Formats: sequence, C-alpha cells, structure tokens
Amino acid sequence: MPAFSMRIVGRMVGHSVSYTEAEVQMLKLSIPRSTGLLALFAFAAVICLAAPLSAHHGWGGYHTEEFELSGTLETAVSTAGPHATTKMRTADGKVWDIVLAPGGRTVSAGLKEDVIPVGSKVTVHGHRHRDPNKLEIKTERLSWNNRTFNVYPDRD
Repeated sequence: MPAFSMRIVGRMVGHSVSYTEAEVQMLKLSIPRSTGLLALFAFAAVICLAAPLSAHHGWGGYHTEEFELSGTLETAVSTAGPHATTKMRTADGKVWDIVLAPGGRTVSAGLKEDVIPVGSKVTVHGHRHRDPNKLEIKTERLSWNNRTFNVYPDRD
C-alpha cells in the first residue's frame, strides 16, 4: 500500500504516525467488525426498548362505540404498570377489567390509589374490548360518589 494512503489512515484515527502495511490491513479488518458489532448492539437495544411498548394498551383493540358499565369495585385502583387498572363486578356477577389512563395521567385526574374504597358502586364510561370473550373496557371516565374522574379529557 502506498505511504500516502497509510498516512491518511493514520490521521483518520487521530495519530500523526505512519503505519506499516500490516497495521493498515489490521485497521481495515477491525473497522468492519466493530461496525458490525455496533449495529448488532443498536438492533438489540431497539428490540429491548420496543418490548414494553408492545404491552401498551392503545385504542385499536377497542370498539369505537361508547360503552358504559356500572358495578362494584372489586380491587383497589392500581396506578402501576403502563396503565392504571382496577376490577369491577357487575350485577350479573361478571368481573370486568377496567383499564384507565397511564398512572400519572390518572393521578392528575384526581384518581389516586385508595381514593375509592373496594366495594363502592362505580360507573365507567369508555370503549369495550373488541374480543367479546374479554371483559375489558378502556375507560375514559370513572364516576363514584358524585365525583367524575375524567382520565382522558381530550377524548370527550
């Protein structure tokens, strides 16, 4: 390899020294390998970061029609996880999963954990899950004791 090319390679890596032909060949071989490893790690990072998003409850799995349901709170509201949740038992004995907004948004609407006692009568308004065998409602508003917690005020 000509000396001119070797000096350019040397300057590209921040050195002012010249390289032997063997050193230049080693540099050429190590760059694609490190680039390949970097690409592999970047791909793995994207996959790892995207995994929690697949658990996120978007609106696509729910009917567009409004749906309202009343019953008794079976479990305390939990603001953990990607969305706040609770369970409600209806008069026919079925237990529904109530999916609220993300925890921070639910708390901002005034619905904090332990605000509503288990056993209280509540009404939820939102959208039923598209799977008829899945008793789940993505809730926009939850009402209890003459209070309405509007966890998705932008969806009115």
